[in-house]
Amino acid sequence: MEILDACNALGQACGWVGDWDDSRRYFERAKEGYEEQLGTDDANTLEMTRDLIMSTRISDGEKIEKLRDVLKRVEMALGEENVEF
Repeated sequence: MEILDACNALGQACGWVGDWDDSRRYFERAKEGYEEQLGTDDANTLEMTRDLIMSTRISDGEKIEKLRDVLKRVEMALGEENVEF
């Protein structure tokens, strides 16, 4: 898990400096690892899914649709009242 957390942190750092290709690669690695370790509906996996969407070069409309899907999955996994995600 520590390696996956490090990939998440590196993905964020690369995004801060505008290195979107590396950011996306680190987020993909973290997401795949979280899915394997924790499942597709775990909060960590869903967070990586969100971050990966935000770092992907797609239209804003596509991002919004994908993020709406993630929100639905978060609400189903964690409950609609959860405010920590």
